[in-house]
This record gives sequence, C-alpha cells and structure tokens, in this order.
Amino acid sequence: MKKDPKSHPTSRIVRKAGQKKRANYVSAPKCAGYIQLESTLEATTAFALALDPRVASFRPQPCTYDLLSGRSYAKKENLIDEFVGKRYRPKPYTPDFLVRMRDGRAAFVETKAERWVNEDLHRDFLPKFFKSVGHHWTLITDETLTEIVAHNVRTLKAVIDRPPTKKTLEVLAEVPTESVRLGQLISEFDLGSDELLCAILSGFLAVDLFSRRLGPASFASLNPTPKTNHLEIIEL
Repeated sequence: MKKDPKSHPTSRIVRKAGQKKRANYVSAPKCAGYIQLESTLEATTAFALALDPRVASFRPQPCTYDLLSGRSYAKKENLIDEFVGKRYRPKPYTPDFLVRMRDGRAAFVETKAERWVNEDLHRDFLPKFFKSVGHHWTLITDETLTEIVAHNVRTLKAVIDRPPTKKTLEVLAEVPTESVRLGQLISEFDLGSDELLCAILSGFLAVDLFSRRLGPASFASLNPTPKTNHLEIIEL
C-alpha cells in the first residue's frame, strides 16, 4: 500500500517485527489517515487508545530521541546524519506512540510483548529519562492487553462511531435492576448485540473488559448518567 498522505509522517521506517517488510496499515479513530504498525499488539494498543475517553488524539512513531543527550529529532535519519564521521555515537530511541489527552497532558507509549521487555531499559531507564526531559512515558505489554482484552477492544472498535439508538436508551431505562447479563437484554428486552456494544461505548452500560470476552454471559452495570471509565484500559 502506498503511504497515506493524510497520515502523520513517522520518525523512522516502520517494519514488521524481525522482517524487512513494510508494516501493515490500519485505520483507527483519533489518528489521522492509515497508520503503520509493526505488530498485532501495537494495533490493539491503537484501538484501545481510540476507545479511551481521555484520549484526544495519538500518532505512531512521532519522533526519535537520543538517549545520551536528551535531544529529540523529527526523523531518526536526522539524528544519525548529524553525527556521521564524528566520534560521538548517539543512542536513538523512537517511542511507538505520542498520545495527547483531552485535559492537555501528553504521554509517550511503548508497546512490547512481555518476553521482550528489558527490565533495566524499559522499567528503569526510560521512565526516568522521559521524566528528565519533561515528558511522561508508559510501557504497555501483553500482560495488560491480554487475549481477552484484545478481543473486547476489537469487538467494540467495530461500532466506535455509532451512538446508541433512542430505542436502546428507552429499553435500558426500563430495566428494573442495576446490573444485568447481556444475554438477558437480548432475549428479554429484544436488544441486538451491536446495540449493546454502542451502549457500552457511550457509557450507559459498563462492563469488565479484563475478566472475560464480551458475550451473553457478561454482566453489565446500568448507568442512567453515562460513565465511560471502564474504557480506560491503558495506564496514561
């Protein structure tokens, strides 16, 4: 696929992990155009950011830092070129995402499978490094974005641009209990599964996205006043 002119430029060439192939392109709300991602875990992170009500926008591979000097560069190649032929050897690092929050905060996010996490680098050095240059940095692994969470995130992402219908809100207002199984809402109240997903996204239903895959057996809490904190999957 050709590079999408609507997407933000990446700081370096994005390739599939361990391969000299261009990465896959996906589309995610809150991020311009089609974005280049290196793994399924990165794609799940992007979708989780798209669902998160705290997130205003995000972009992949936003810039490259020299971990020795603390300087940032729009392109990794700019950092490398600056010191070609010189004794100084920079240590480049490119975060996976830059996330801008609705409250004005910003955070860099790194996504990595737990088996590839370097304790000294990812859990000790990088958080301190970014704090020293005035930024927040967080690590997301497959211990947070488990198979269950990934399934639920991708299920909800399919209806992300759809608000709940008037019928859905009227039916939920008539449910006599504070919590109910999704299957009961389907069988007894004649709501479709997509309608329930839209209600979960809008906060009229709250579910636990970590413990089990969304399905008829899932319990949901009813919120007359919508609350969306159950969609805050990533620590930001």
